[in-house]
Amino acid sequence: MRLVHFPVLGNHLHLIVEADDRQALSRGMQGLTIRLARALNGALERSGAVFADPYHARVLATPTEGANAIRSVRENLAHHFPELQHDVDPFSSGARPDLATEARTWLLTIGWTRAKRPGRVPGEVGVAAAFPSPAGGIRRRLSAPCQQ
Repeated sequence: MRLVHFPVLGNHLHLIVEADDRQALSRGMQGLTIRLARALNGALERSGAVFADPYHARVLATPTEGANAIRSVRENLAHHFPELQHDVDPFSSGARPDLATEARTWLLTIGWTRAKRPGRVPGEVGVAAAFPSPAGGIRRRLSAPCQQ
């Protein structure tokens, strides 16, 4: 699994990932959630479950879906917090490209740029390939839930 784009939100993540198949996606997400849980538990000096829910996967199949997902991820901060004046979300792959990898698939390299009519940026729907939801204890310590 290759992590291509992400924003870290108050109570969940949106991830655009590439995987060779469903099994690779499943194993990649399992490894990522374990790594994140260990890091968060270590930073907060706690133990136990971090992610309350399994990830939700949505396969992006068309250039328009790809364009909408990328645009949603890139503009997520402005969508939820229009009063903030950031060019780039400081908690996203836009600010930390070293934490993501370059896309390899046609859809995420070229295809999304050929979308005829990208739609509006969706709100908190699962437009990215996957997003895990943190458990309540971690959510309260990290930040308040995002407001629509």
